[in-house]
Amino acid sequence: MLFPELVSDVLLRLPVKSLLRFRCLSKSISAEIDSSDFINNHLKRSTETKTHQKLIINEGSSFYAADFDDNLREFTPLSCPLKFPQSGTVVCGGVLNGLILLGIIVKLEFPIIRLILWNPFTRRCKNIPIYECTSFGQFSSCSLGYDSSVDDYKIVMILTYFNTEGFSSQVLVFSLKSNSWRRIEDTPLFVSSRIASTTGSALYWRCLDDGFREVKILGFNVANEVFFYIPLLPGFGAHVRLVLDGNLYACRIPDEPKTLEFCLRVSDKDGEEAGGSWRKAFVVHKGELDGDYLSMPLTYSKEGDCILLCNIRNKFSWYNLEKETRQRIDINVTGIWDFDYHVCSESLVSLGSDTAFDGEEEVPVDKFNMKT
Repeated sequence: MLFPELVSDVLLRLPVKSLLRFRCLSKSISAEIDSSDFINNHLKRSTETKTHQKLIINEGSSFYAADFDDNLREFTPLSCPLKFPQSGTVVCGGVLNGLILLGIIVKLEFPIIRLILWNPFTRRCKNIPIYECTSFGQFSSCSLGYDSSVDDYKIVMILTYFNTEGFSSQVLVFSLKSNSWRRIEDTPLFVSSRIASTTGSALYWRCLDDGFREVKILGFNVANEVFFYIPLLPGFGAHVRLVLDGNLYACRIPDEPKTLEFCLRVSDKDGEEAGGSWRKAFVVHKGELDGDYLSMPLTYSKEGDCILLCNIRNKFSWYNLEKETRQRIDINVTGIWDFDYHVCSESLVSLGSDTAFDGEEEVPVDKFNMKT
């Protein structure tokens, strides 16, 4: 008979699909796999060792995933629960810890009219009730964060209303644990990006003042639900904020026109995001392709000597930081051209009660008792 510690160690190394199958082996193994400690430890190990890591691409409701362990050779389709919506366009509100936030918008300048939280690896999804308000904002930003202090996932929605005097914004927070929305303190700045960059514990948006000039990065502490601001460095433009392996970076085009400089945001000794500083992290030399003049990093390789880049034309390559060379990666998915991309680890993260199987077709609205 195997020792429980050994069984647990073996299980932590397995992909989600295998773990779901092994739940039927015994009640004790099923209870182990379903426990919050195991779920968190499995995610932590996968993140730290970069195993079971996926590159997810999507165009509308068409989602595909490829495994980094297989060098992204094959993209397999995921069963999006919002496939073939009757009206509107499916947008992705972010990917975090194996969860994908999905929304439907009628037009780009219109607010989100439906939200679903989806774990494509367990194939469970949960409808998020739309916040009941008297009127919708004319622009909405919706993003996903994680409060590790209480093990709770939160959706932050910023609704912006335009009028003759300028604009005003409302901030709403949905807690997965309490399954409810709350309105918190508004922000006086205009959030110009529909999706935030997230480190999990914090969200980051590019923001504008009432004169619609870019001023700084707006941050949000998911645990304390407090906004903070991060000043920009000279030369930082539209691509000021991105998250690479859980850390905030910014891209700057220096005086040398053939390079891109990436700086890491370092918090101060007290851990205050607003009190930190920028530190030069690495430089990427532009490649020979047309779109290489602007390439964004997605993740480090397992060995840490390379970073995965995607250029402005959605062409991927591994960039060796020491040798300053690129290895191109061909991504060919039939019918997918103008896609978004996300890096995430497989996870068993639960969506709580009132969930549904994502199935092969769109999940019926009445399955969730959706509020209208």
